[in-house]
Amino acid sequence: MSIIDPVSDDPEATRRRLVRFAGVLRWLLLAAAAAIPLAVALVAALAPDWVLNQAGMAGLPVERALAEPWRLRAAFVVGVVPGLVVVWGMVRLATLFERIARGEVFSEAGARALRDFALAVLVQAALKPVAHTLSVLVLTIANPPGQRQLAIALGSDDVAAVLIGLVFLAVAWVLREGRRIADENALMI
Repeated sequence: MSIIDPVSDDPEATRRRLVRFAGVLRWLLLAAAAAIPLAVALVAALAPDWVLNQAGMAGLPVERALAEPWRLRAAFVVGVVPGLVVVWGMVRLATLFERIARGEVFSEAGARALRDFALAVLVQAALKPVAHTLSVLVLTIANPPGQRQLAIALGSDDVAAVLIGLVFLAVAWVLREGRRIADENALMI
């Protein structure tokens, strides 16, 4: 038995480990969901140039936007929307682990929470390129002709997010189907 394969010959010990692990994951997800927006806002306030660089916007002609702080704030708000969707998904995923920690491994509510997380990942993957494009537009639209930018970015991380979201969606579907079959079997006995 190891952390990779925590199943033992003792089903009760395995269940206790699962409950404990789910409880820890729940709190980690909730802590991350609370910390991420605060950390992003703090970093954006203290180091906007670094944020622009990390967002792939280094080298943009943003002098006008820097002179008009509302443009920076607007670009920030547009840019964080995909991340907030994932934060909501993390809260929903924490709900799944809360259910598991209570011993409800195959609950309908847990499957819905996993489905919601999967949908959040998929929505984030769709919103991220749009938010990036809109942020660049907000930052450069007031520039004179020739310095306005339209940037469309789609990376391998966006494709990976779609695939991960689809995998979690399939797992949620399997959980719901497993629950339905278990309920049908319980009626036969």
